Amino acid sequence: MSLVGIIPLSTVDIYGRIGWAHSRLKFDANTDLFNRNQNDRQNEATYGAGVRWTFARNWAVFGEWIKNDKIRIDSYVGGVDYRF
Repeated sequence: MSLVGIIPLSTVDIYGRIGWAHSRLKFDANTDLFNRNQNDRQNEATYGAGVRWTFARNWAVFGEWIKNDKIRIDSYVGGVDYRF
């Protein structure tokens, strides 16, 4: 769950997000020498930033960076929006 703030600049939108995430991490490693299984669930802060370019009336492309605090993983997302 995130709150998103958007700054519209003509055909480009710049946005930031801040919120709360529930992450479930599952780790399984099995070899001849050892077996290791671990499950972890964490509640943590999440935040990010992105940009969206509307190149046609209903079409846009976007790129976004998202960070979760505790699991120390950066996510990079890109995509196409179609609004109808």
